[in-house]
Amino acid sequence: MEVVKYKKSGINCYDVYLDNNTNYKLYEDIILKYDLLIEKEIDEKKLKDILNGNELYDAYYLSLKYIGKKMRTKLEVKKYLKSKEFSDKSIAFALNKLKQNGYINEDRYIEAYIMDAMNLSMFGPNKIKNNLSKLGVNLSKVENNLVKIKDNIWKERIKAIIDKKYKLNKNSEIIFKNKMYSYLIGAGYDREMINNILGKYELDTSSNFERDANKVWNLLIKKFDKRDAMLKFKVKMYSRGYKIEEIGKFLDNVK
Repeated sequence: MEVVKYKKSGINCYDVYLDNNTNYKLYEDIILKYDLLIEKEIDEKKLKDILNGNELYDAYYLSLKYIGKKMRTKLEVKKYLKSKEFSDKSIAFALNKLKQNGYINEDRYIEAYIMDAMNLSMFGPNKIKNNLSKLGVNLSKVENNLVKIKDNIWKERIKAIIDKKYKLNKNSEIIFKNKMYSYLIGAGYDREMINNILGKYELDTSSNFERDANKVWNLLIKKFDKRDAMLKFKVKMYSRGYKIEEIGKFLDNVK
């Protein structure tokens, strides 16, 4: 077989036509490696080697395109290539070449991810660490980056979340704080830090109490006599996290 024509077919790619009416899409790297611009004679063994080598570069250049959309970790690229049904050999070649050429850089990825998380989300350190662990990066490197962020920054973020949620709060202080604790744990913040901050918050939920108390009382008094209504009222309002003192004051006014 002999190469009779080359035709540009894309970035780093050529359609290579043989004299037996077959053609193959080959990368420049392979054309140069096998010196096909000069040595145009190809036997079956050489053709097989060329096509096998071309698959390696196919995995590499597809990875480059994938990484071009956003930074990726080694694990992400590996999963992507597996989904495209590349062989383990092709995947290993692509990953090694990407790393050699600086396209996969774990240190840079971790720094960029944490910066984005701090600027574009309200995730806490544990959430950031957990998300990065799923991407297969070195957790010691993640911790070394997170420890550089001062505690007061995490505290301010916690306070900002609490303040934002409080504006929409329709519950008692106890219920609100319990919900905030669960929410902040889920967002990845430190338990002790959450407890310390929530413990110092004094929230005015008097308007929520008045709304709930009037609604509950009006429903109960229609169904029960006053004594039973008062007993059931205490149970319902206490279960909603309201204090015994404010419940008692309300009932004093309906006697």
